Formats: sequence, structure tokens, C-alpha cells
Amino acid sequence: MLFSNALVRTPGHSVIDGIDDYANLGQTDYPTALAQHQAYVALLKDRGVTVTVLDP
Repeated sequence: MLFSNALVRTPGHSVIDGIDDYANLGQTDYPTALAQHQAYVALLKDRGVTVTVLDP
């Protein structure tokens, strides 16, 4: 494994105000972004990484 610790920050609601040019998919959906972030953190933990989650 390349690393054993990760520092992540939960996305704040302002993530929906970001620029989104990717494939004209429209505005970012906050609940989806939050769920994707939580899945990412869970994956890291499942791989044995110690994750520190910061507030938005």
C-alpha cells in the first residue's frame, strides 16, 4: 500500500456553486456529492487506511 493515513474534508453545501463543465450534466447535486464522498471514505477504511475526516 502506498499510504496508511488519509486526511479528507466533507464537502460543504457550497460545492453546488462550483464550475461544472463536464459533459453538460448540470448543477452538482449536494446529496449525491455527499454520498459519493462517504463511499470514498468507506472504501479507504475498508482498505485499512486510517481516515481523519474534517468538517466542511
